[in-house]
Amino acid sequence: MKYRASVAIPIIATVLASLFFALDLLLPLGVAGGVPYVAVVLLGAWLPRERHVLGLALATSALTLIGYLLSPSGGVIWMVLANRALALFAIWVSAILIIQRNRRGVSLAGSEASYRDLAQGSSQGLLIHRDFKPLLVNDAWVKIFGLGSIGEALALESILPLVPGQEQERFKEFARARAHGEATPSHYRYQAIRPDGTWIWPGNWEPTMSLPSQSGATICWQRSRPC
Repeated sequence: MKYRASVAIPIIATVLASLFFALDLLLPLGVAGGVPYVAVVLLGAWLPRERHVLGLALATSALTLIGYLLSPSGGVIWMVLANRALALFAIWVSAILIIQRNRRGVSLAGSEASYRDLAQGSSQGLLIHRDFKPLLVNDAWVKIFGLGSIGEALALESILPLVPGQEQERFKEFARARAHGEATPSHYRYQAIRPDGTWIWPGNWEPTMSLPSQSGATICWQRSRPC
C-alpha cells in the first residue's frame, strides 16, 4: 500500500500542478491563480520523506512565480503581488504543517513499537483498552484470563463479560470518573471469571499514562491468583 502511494502521489501531483499552471496562464493577473497549488502540497501527507514535501513546495512556488511572469496582464499591481504572496504563504505553511505531522507520526510509531516489545516480554499481564474494547494485550494477560490467544482477546468486543455484574458497574464508574478528570484508584483487586468457569482475583495497576496515538486509551498492568 505504501509503495503504491509513493508511486501514485507524484503522478497525481504532476497532473494537478500542470492543470493549475495551465489555468493560471489563462487567467488575468488579478486572480489568485497560485492558491490551488496548496492542494498539490497537501498530497505530501502521503509521501514517506520530508524532502518529497519540500520538493512539492519548491515546485509549486516556482510555478506560482512563473505564472506571475507569463499570465495575461491585468489587475491592480498591489493586489496581484498580494495574491501571489498569499499563495506562497499558504504553500509553505501547508508544507511545514505536513512535515511536523509526519515527524510526530514517526516518533509515535517508534514509541508504540518499543512499548509493544516491552509488554510482550513482561511476566505481568498488560491490557490497553478504549471503552473496554481491547487494543493491545500480551501473552501474560491472555494466560491470566484463560483465553486461547492474543487474537482471541483482541477479537472481544468488550472485556466486561469477563467480570460479574457488580464489577462491571465499578469499572464503568471508574471510566466515567476518568472522563471527567476525577481521581480513580490506581491499585485495586476485582473479581473475574475465565471462560472455563474458574474464578480469579486479578490485581490491577493503572499507571498515569496513555498510549500516545490511542487517545482515551487506558493501560492496565495485572497479576492474578485463583479464588
